[in-house]
Amino acid sequence: MIAVVDIETSSTDYWRGEIIALSIGLYSNDGQLVNELDLKFRPVRLRYWDKGSEAVHKITVEEAKGFPNANQSWAAFFDFLEQNLPSKVPFVCHALYFGSYFDRAFINCQMFLSDNHWLVYKYFSETISTHTMCQKLKTHGVHAFEKLSLDYLSNYFRIKLSHHDARSDREACAKIYFKTKDQYDAIREEQRRKEAAREADQGPQDGPHRALPPKVHRGKRGKLTEVG
Repeated sequence: MIAVVDIETSSTDYWRGEIIALSIGLYSNDGQLVNELDLKFRPVRLRYWDKGSEAVHKITVEEAKGFPNANQSWAAFFDFLEQNLPSKVPFVCHALYFGSYFDRAFINCQMFLSDNHWLVYKYFSETISTHTMCQKLKTHGVHAFEKLSLDYLSNYFRIKLSHHDARSDREACAKIYFKTKDQYDAIREEQRRKEAAREADQGPQDGPHRALPPKVHRGKRGKLTEVG
């Protein structure tokens, strides 16, 4: 099972911004939706509200003020995970932001600020980015992607998308994941085989043996002289 998550935020700043919309879907390994949850969060640090982010997701600050209390929404989120996840699962998202997994990093920061950061590690294992998956497929010539954005990839794979709506983005991300997973796994397995073969050719893990430098000893005045 995997968890696919998408969020919309009041700002792209992890520490000042807040999550205002979150969609999570739990999927079986064959791509079937097991359960899902959509949540809204009322922001409290309104002085950090970013008009640029608002222009992207189209959620106004006035609308967000009417959303449910954030603490209640987070309680519902973790109750959902507790009821549906018997063990840790991979966290799948799409966006990368300055090299970080945007959705996971933002949730981590929100939990850190509320002293609940340990909860994230209780339910999620590694983070998988469909952006990174598609980048590897492009690099290896499997697909000729011109871009790696969610809207471009959705159009490429003919996936219906209402971009920057958390639920629609999450559903598109899940479909891209399952459409590319087998090809991505095949590339990673081939890379592991090549790495194993390379290590076997090199011998021990500490690398090829090297000739030892000649021994030296010091004379009466401390002068170095070669031996042998």
